[in-house]
Amino acid sequence: MPIAMKETASLPAGFDALYYAHRSPSFFERVKHKLSKNKPDVFKYKIIVKNRLELKDVEALWLSAATVLSQAETEQFLEHMTALQWAYSQRTGIDHLALSSFQNRGIKVSTTGDLVAAWVAQMNLACMLSDSKMLPTHLIKQRAFRSEPSFCKDISDLRVAIVGTGNIGNQTAAMCSALGMKVIGVSKHRQELDLGGTDYDEVYDVNDIDTVLPSIDYLILTLPLTEQTKGFIDKAKLAKLSETACLINLARPQLVDENALLLALKSNQLATAYVSGLQNVSRVQRILANRLPNLLITHYSDANLRKKHRVAFQQFCSGLINLTEGREIKNRIV
Repeated sequence: MPIAMKETASLPAGFDALYYAHRSPSFFERVKHKLSKNKPDVFKYKIIVKNRLELKDVEALWLSAATVLSQAETEQFLEHMTALQWAYSQRTGIDHLALSSFQNRGIKVSTTGDLVAAWVAQMNLACMLSDSKMLPTHLIKQRAFRSEPSFCKDISDLRVAIVGTGNIGNQTAAMCSALGMKVIGVSKHRQELDLGGTDYDEVYDVNDIDTVLPSIDYLILTLPLTEQTKGFIDKAKLAKLSETACLINLARPQLVDENALLLALKSNQLATAYVSGLQNVSRVQRILANRLPNLLITHYSDANLRKKHRVAFQQFCSGLINLTEGREIKNRIV
């Protein structure tokens, strides 16, 4: 849902145009219709200020977390947004943005940066604690009126591999290290990591991940989604994991071969999995997934905090101030 932005919100002087794009079918169909008729000036947008806007007047662009634009759609918008100086995306990743379209026009682009990193790291830790202390099993037994205890694990005895050593990965590593876990970092930037200044006990190159998988208890993915990382955890890599291992993927569902994951869980080749969602599965497979006792889907709840939109809006307004005063915008990627 679009966030509610009050008309009384304080904006820096000189910025009387805020374009707020939210990807809903009706929204973009109307916009594309207006553009195809070469009449962008007649379309009205949800704005902070009360005055009417034309596309050519837009100076700052807000892209909500739900906004996903193709290259063609982006080009179509930017062709008419001749005054645009800066675009802010309320997402951490950049796979949903056609960055070259902004870059070619000299338009600055920034994201939320590490805004959600701590929240996602907390959820990664929550998944491990839930698994090691058998919380889903306790609930199943409770509903079956079974009163016997379950054998739990001491999390400080366990090994975790974190694939992706960015903000989320590093904060997850810090939490795991604080609990006494053996923390292994897997990164394509292995040479840039200083073990003395990180919370990783060991660091491996991403190409050597197969040597890490058999010995770990938890595999946590914090990778960005790129052409190189799509399907990164495939059937072969899942087979190398221990039967008692747990996969945690609160990043992009496309990082994992979901069909192979469901088969591994169904056959108990993999003990448990926590994922943010499922995308590339059939309706039948989705029904199967919902019935699996060893799969928990968080439905992207890791960063779904009530204060998220408020904090993001404050970040956006701070960026506007920096832009008007000629200072560098934080979390800039273009």
